[in-house]
Amino acid sequence: MDKIVERGEQQIVLEPLKQYLEREGIPSHIRYEWVGYRGAHGDAILVVEDDLYEKAMAALNEIDRAGTYLVRGTLVFLILALLYGLIKYPPFSH
Repeated sequence: MDKIVERGEQQIVLEPLKQYLEREGIPSHIRYEWVGYRGAHGDAILVVEDDLYEKAMAALNEIDRAGTYLVRGTLVFLILALLYGLIKYPPFSH
């Protein structure tokens, strides 16, 4: 049985995640959820085999964690740069 690890509106959005999982040694594939009327489909889904689900989720969480650190680091840098600018060049000094 396959388990869904990620869902997106289009297949192209899930392709980088699929490639990342496969580089990590986790076979995965993308397919569409069928909504059941006249061959229409809903979201694209990225699925892995049931026994690889936990490993896949751990790998994807590593991506999330790295992104979180990057965003936090960028925000800290911007705040420090703003503070430096305000101290070095006060806006209302004569």
